[in-house]
Amino acid sequence: AEYMGEAMVTKGFANVAIIPRLVFPEVILPGDSRNDLFISLLSGDLSKDLRNASVSVTVVRADGLTLDSVVNVNGARSALSSWDSSIVFPETQPVWNETFSLSLDPTQVKDCHLLFSLKNASTTDEVDKVVGFAWLKLVNDDGTFVQNQTHTLELFNPP
Repeated sequence: AEYMGEAMVTKGFANVAIIPRLVFPEVILPGDSRNDLFISLLSGDLSKDLRNASVSVTVVRADGLTLDSVVNVNGARSALSSWDSSIVFPETQPVWNETFSLSLDPTQVKDCHLLFSLKNASTTDEVDKVVGFAWLKLVNDDGTFVQNQTHTLELFNPP
């Protein structure tokens, strides 16, 4: 792997993150962690009044506290506290197709949910003004993980 890193620098790719393959080993050793959750933000259906939109995703516990350093994006070397989408202009049905992962302690997952904050990114409005929010529980009431499928989330207006 070190040789590969040197070759990447030589070819002008010094700032490119090397992302490990997403495969499971044939043998799982004690202490190996396989608890990353992959989340893909696909698209939205917004009103005509909101055209410049971005989405911020944070992991929030049941008591309202935000978990820090659990969001991984594009093989970054350090985890983030939230993930911010790109800004879509001017679409009422934006398509993001962006994926990020969460590295959560298995003991914390049952009390966590994802908070999606929709922000108006217009230059005439307040910066980072949240105009809508939605959430997705990571664990169902029966203790099972949320299904690996497309979820349609209801967007709520902030108070």
